[in-house]
Amino acid sequence: MSLDLDDILVVIRSTGERTEKLCEYAVLQNGIDKENIIYVKNISPFSKALEEGYKLALEYGKKYTFFIDADMIILPNTLGVMVEAMERLPNKIFFMNPLAYDYLSGLIIRNGPRLYRTSHLQVAIKLIQDESVSLRPETFVVKRMRRLGYLSIDFDYPSALHEFEQYRRDIFRRVITRYFKSSSTTRKYLESRFEKLRKTNLDFEVAYLAIEYARKNKVKKPKLSYDQYQEIFKELNIEEKKEINNLELTYRELLEFIKDNKDKFIYYKEMYSGLSNLLNAILNKIREDLKSAVKL
Repeated sequence: MSLDLDDILVVIRSTGERTEKLCEYAVLQNGIDKENIIYVKNISPFSKALEEGYKLALEYGKKYTFFIDADMIILPNTLGVMVEAMERLPNKIFFMNPLAYDYLSGLIIRNGPRLYRTSHLQVAIKLIQDESVSLRPETFVVKRMRRLGYLSIDFDYPSALHEFEQYRRDIFRRVITRYFKSSSTTRKYLESRFEKLRKTNLDFEVAYLAIEYARKNKVKKPKLSYDQYQEIFKELNIEEKKEINNLELTYRELLEFIKDNKDKFIYYKEMYSGLSNLLNAILNKIREDLKSAVKL
């Protein structure tokens, strides 16, 4: 199938992540032209950023829109594979959610570039609610759309690396937020992982200290300024990372990480060869899952 990559818009949602430009670089490596990449920057709360992204997608009017958080590094072939899959599925499939490898937890999680059929966003934008209604506005919209007959699918394809190469202040903040939103089982797992890795990787020392800081100061959702982080890091003897200067080199190093940890990537070999067979297998599973919800 011949894909028209010019009919794809990529919206990068950014709050100043260290990997903002690296995220864009990875999208460009997927064959997307720079003029089809736009940003939603520093808009909060998330429900407002979501609404702004939907508005921009509708204004540009491309057939498909990807929403990618700036802490995501998209893997080769990902965007084309996801669009090809969407092309083969019924029009009422409006949202696709793939897999990603999460740096902090070390797990494959349901996360990655979100793919939408842009035309259906005319309905979805009216369903956005603020955080007083749902702490996860995008998930809320997807569930409400499903009630209206617009289906979403989980796409079992490893699409991205999540939270690699982040500023340590962002790691500190996100660990606290994630920790207190997690179950007791997940908290124990994270504590064990950070304890195990803290002596070999400063990022995980920061993650470990973030939990200690949150407990000591009874902080569940940190709202600290840059200067406050500087003070905390000075007290904890933590040095902040510099900006990424060489995007190409950093991207290659992350791809090497995949090769060195291919056991974590279920479909590693097929990511670079045999994509057609993999795509067919995933689509067959999706079709089976959908039979109970929609007549294909």
